[in-house]
Amino acid sequence: MAEKIRRSETEKMERKLQGLHVKEREAVDKLTRHIIDQVFRPVYYSMKDDEDVEAKKNKILALKNMFRLEPVYKRGMLAAQEEAKQLPPGRQALPSPASA
Repeated sequence: MAEKIRRSETEKMERKLQGLHVKEREAVDKLTRHIIDQVFRPVYYSMKDDEDVEAKKNKILALKNMFRLEPVYKRGMLAAQEEAKQLPPGRQALPSPASA
């Protein structure tokens, strides 16, 4: 998700970055990747910490609130995935009335 946002924002700035040489564009790309990595690395490793369940729940809630995350089942994606698994090979699920 973070990488998708990084790419999207970079694409929005494409016009402003046109005057940069290849090496400078590579430096910008490397810089933005490094920033994303630095933001998410502590979160990733903290979730691996050996701690009680309540502390993990609090971290997950904080991440959910910070990044406005929703579980797959609340986005309606889980039902679509399960439905697709039950269809015969080569068949696609019809869009649900809510998404039409």
